[in-house]
Amino acid sequence: MVPIDARFMHLGRYAHQSYTQKLEDEKKKKEQEQQRKLQAEKERIAVAEKQEADEKERLQAIKSGSRLKRKCDVLECEASNLKEKLQAATRLFGIGNDKLKKAMEKKDFMEINVAQTILESAQHKMSSTQQEIDTNQCKRSKLDKKKETLLDSFLNSASTSSSHK
Repeated sequence: MVPIDARFMHLGRYAHQSYTQKLEDEKKKKEQEQQRKLQAEKERIAVAEKQEADEKERLQAIKSGSRLKRKCDVLECEASNLKEKLQAATRLFGIGNDKLKKAMEKKDFMEINVAQTILESAQHKMSSTQQEIDTNQCKRSKLDKKKETLLDSFLNSASTSSSHK
């Protein structure tokens, strides 16, 4: 048997302190890594939103043209872009769900927060895109009415000019 003396007790306490300090350091390191991942994800989302705003601004500049055909082309292009944007938001929503499932299985609350951020971003993007799609469809119907009115006025002027001959 090993005699338990004050020196042996001191070494035991020191070993325990060292071990708990190591565990705390590892926990802090893991939390810092999670914070870094969360920050990187937020930055990625911010970049995507900025690109989206730039694309929207570009489409607005294109739409400012006065010709009817150009407006039709722009609206069709915008509708296509909005469909792609909605698909991207849907994929982002799926990624968020997958992350959430994995995080819940691991009971990793930092990853759950990341997944929640992704899901909220995807949901916001989906709802705003759907509103943009609705607006686009409204504009397209107004443009179709303008085209119909223009065509009717052209046909009426053509028929009146031919009846006067």
